[in-house]
Amino acid sequence: MTTKYLTAEEVIYLNAVQVKKFSPGETIEVLYPNLLDSALSRPKQSVKDEDAYKSIYTKAAVLYQRIAHNHCFASTNKRTSHLATFMFLYKNGYELKTSNREMVDFTLKIVHHDVNLDEISDWIKRNSTEFH
Repeated sequence: MTTKYLTAEEVIYLNAVQVKKFSPGETIEVLYPNLLDSALSRPKQSVKDEDAYKSIYTKAAVLYQRIAHNHCFASTNKRTSHLATFMFLYKNGYELKTSNREMVDFTLKIVHHDVNLDEISDWIKRNSTEFH
């Protein structure tokens, strides 16, 4: 199956939804479009015609990590990073299932550099189910 990636427009929309729902009154703005593009390109990277991130879980992990770290938006970057990861997995036939508390706690670990890419990937794998 060919991997389906998120577009900048989709992630910008997800951010706007998060701002309106959780931070009404705050600015809806992409502060660093180049960092957003970088975050969205990272899961697509290849080396010598082979995917640098081979599994759907590592692709999702690097997306999650890069959006959380790059701080592309004026507000709700952490929420947007999680929702973008959820949507990326969903587009590819997986559902990420966590409680709100688990999502917040784990996203904070990512932001504070308390987990590495392999740990993020493992967490996503443990908390995802494939659907058909």
